[in-house]
Amino acid sequence: MRQHILSICFCTCLIPGGAHTAPAALPGKPVLLVQVASIYKDRKLVQSLPSGTMLWRLESRRGWATVLYLRQRYDIRDKGLRSLRDLRRAAELAKVQLENRLQEIDAAMARNIERQHAVQHGILQVQVDHTRRFAVPVETRRRVRVQPEQSGVTRLGRGEGKDGKQGTTSVQLHYIDKITTNDMKRKRRELTRQLEALQASLAEQRRQRRQVLTGLQAGVLTLQHQEQRFKRFAQNDIDYERDLYMVVGEDTKVYRQRAVVGRLAHGRIVLARPNPKFDDWLHVQADADAVVDGHRKNFISFPTWEKAHKTERLAGEATMRETEQELLMLAHRYESYGEMSLQLDIELDTYGKYSVVHGGDSACTICGLGGAECRHNVIELLDRAHARRILKDWEKIREDLHEEMRRQRQAVGALGEKLVNLKHDFEEVLEKQDDFLAHYPRRADGR
Repeated sequence: MRQHILSICFCTCLIPGGAHTAPAALPGKPVLLVQVASIYKDRKLVQSLPSGTMLWRLESRRGWATVLYLRQRYDIRDKGLRSLRDLRRAAELAKVQLENRLQEIDAAMARNIERQHAVQHGILQVQVDHTRRFAVPVETRRRVRVQPEQSGVTRLGRGEGKDGKQGTTSVQLHYIDKITTNDMKRKRRELTRQLEALQASLAEQRRQRRQVLTGLQAGVLTLQHQEQRFKRFAQNDIDYERDLYMVVGEDTKVYRQRAVVGRLAHGRIVLARPNPKFDDWLHVQADADAVVDGHRKNFISFPTWEKAHKTERLAGEATMRETEQELLMLAHRYESYGEMSLQLDIELDTYGKYSVVHGGDSACTICGLGGAECRHNVIELLDRAHARRILKDWEKIREDLHEEMRRQRQAVGALGEKLVNLKHDFEEVLEKQDDFLAHYPRRADGR
């Protein structure tokens, strides 16, 4: 979208009753008052000036400055005076800080999302582990008395002692849950709390990111409008506050000497400036040859409207980015459930009831052998019924995730349409302004 910077250049103020021209030579350095301040003449208080007032600074001395206001010399505290160079320097410094902050937030958000993926995988893994049990071979020995006629006979697994007893050895399976039900529930609660904390942190990071983006855009627009203000002041230091306004009221009445003299349609572009005597009123020029009064509430200046419009568009773009990010996170969860479901389903078909886990290179405490030669390996059992229940639950979750992704895609589409409409609404207003500025001088010439 094209960058539109207002440049209203009138050599004379087209207000009936007189023309105010800019000084032939600049009397001093133009400065902007950024806070309310009082002006003095001969050490006597004259009045207070609002923030945004433009002045000519003639000289400075020990915290004070001599300025021109409405072509009159006054003294003022200089702490609230800013030149255009000062404003540009402050804007650029603020921009650097905000851009650095934006990079920090983006990096933190990336770490947060990566951690969320790990925690979500951990929740699934805990459920899978709960379907497993270990069957550990345990050797037991006992001595039993034998009949006399069997004395001295040695059989496999038995040996007769001098006391007429023989020892027997048996290996039984001792079952151990890979993770107990209580431990599984505790771990899931712990991981779920971590996930909720990460989600809350991500929401806060998104809010901060929006604030930074809003600050960046506000800084750019504010500097643009300040530069325009300085330019108008250099051209006409009496009527520099006159600016383009747009009618936002419906069937807005305009007055002259308290009598209604006309009505303005919503969306019409006019020139206006604040009424110095009444804050709630504006001096309005809908045509070059007529100055009327209008309620301020029914008008909005272009800088104010531009800022509000671009802030709304920025918010829409941020929402769209967050929705797309959320869609990617949902897709990652959907794929994680799919991968874990496939793995569990393959184990159901491949291993049947159990799979053997070999004991490694260390010697077995039962037979003294190691590795694959040992017959006393730990057996990992699969609870098939529980595994099927988990697969069924996960399938329902995947269906819900698929439906949520569909809604998010629709939201992204609706946001895209809104942004397109906002763009063209803005360009329509720019066209109205261009048309107004193109025809205004011809009206002033008495066409």
